[in-house]
Amino acid sequence: MSTEDPNLGYVGLGAWASPAKLKGCDGSTRLVERRGEIGGVQVRNFIARDVGIAVVMLNNDTATNFDDVRRGQGLLHDVFRQ
Repeated sequence: MSTEDPNLGYVGLGAWASPAKLKGCDGSTRLVERRGEIGGVQVRNFIARDVGIAVVMLNNDTATNFDDVRRGQGLLHDVFRQ
């Protein structure tokens, strides 16, 4: 499910997997991401197997912009900087 194809925008089976630069990590770290939303609740799941980290975020404010860790901006980027 987490085997990605860069030619298809890093999409896997229901998830996206791609490299990202994380604070405290040498080079890029492979992130597997799953996004969802139901009933006004946004969900983001991330697994960074190489460094042994998993993050699950839930938010009931659909106006929140999680943005994208790989772009180096937004709420998700700020969480992973920690």
